[in-house]
This record gives sequence, structure tokens and C-alpha cells, in this order.
Amino acid sequence: MRLSPPVSKEEVLEWLRKEALAQWGPEIEPQLESALETLATAMVAVSGTPLPEHIEPL
Repeated sequence: MRLSPPVSKEEVLEWLRKEALAQWGPEIEPQLESALETLATAMVAVSGTPLPEHIEPL
């Protein structure tokens, strides 16, 4: 998932849930919810950090 332009927590969380579901199946999602929320919050913080124009996204 690209984080530029900035994304919302809802967008990130939806993407993370979809990826978790595809990788591990629906039975594991309740166990991952807290981790997904934390990761989504961190990804939103990173996406909101301004970067110089000359930096290539990895």
C-alpha cells in the first residue's frame, strides 16, 4: 500500500483487514484486530509526514 498521498485510518484498516483475511482466513481476524488498529495508526502517522520532493518512495 502506498502511503502518499496521505491516507485515512479507515482506508488503511480496511486494506489491512483485507490482507489479513486473504493471508490467514476469517477465523484469525478477531485475534489480530488490536494489532491491525495499532499498525493502521502508525501507517497514517507515516503517511502524514511531509517528505522532500526528491525522495523516491521505496
